[in-house]
Amino acid sequence: MTIQNSIGLVIVDTLGGTIKNLPFFILIYMGFKIVSKSITNGTEKLIKELPKWLEQWDKIKMKHYLIDKAVQVRNR
Repeated sequence: MTIQNSIGLVIVDTLGGTIKNLPFFILIYMGFKIVSKSITNGTEKLIKELPKWLEQWDKIKMKHYLIDKAVQVRNR
């Protein structure tokens, strides 16, 4: 009899704790959902702009290359 009562008390206590903390579980779930959505939207925007950044990087590197070559020719 005591085993059944102990198991029953554990089950009732577990259910009571779960119901008591249910609003916190819901808020944590919603928070993770909002954060993951904003991360997903942010990465999509960054991926779309990546080709522009690569073009700008290539232009800058080409300017540096031309300047280095001009300095080498001048120093000869």
